[in-house]
Amino acid sequence: SGVSEDMLAALTTLRGFASSASDRRMVFEEGTLSVLSLAMTSGCIECKRESASILALLSLNEENKSDLARSNDMKDFLVLAEDDDYCTKQICRAVGNVCE
Repeated sequence: SGVSEDMLAALTTLRGFASSASDRRMVFEEGTLSVLSLAMTSGCIECKRESASILALLSLNEENKSDLARSNDMKDFLVLAEDDDYCTKQICRAVGNVCE
């Protein structure tokens, strides 16, 4: 559908920003977790996968790790990702990064 395509395009752009180490904190601080949560609850598997990839990238930033460790968001993402192996791997990667 058009909404899923628009969401996927936006998430792909967001992943581009999250791929840059110098932009990860800014992306995180702009409320990205709520966007990722919304995308993870969509019926669009590609959107879920993009969201999981973005979270894994954001979890590479030291300040983001601290914020993620203090939040309940990681647990929610794990529950939302369990229906897709790719999503589960990316969310587990994010959890591993936070634990480092």
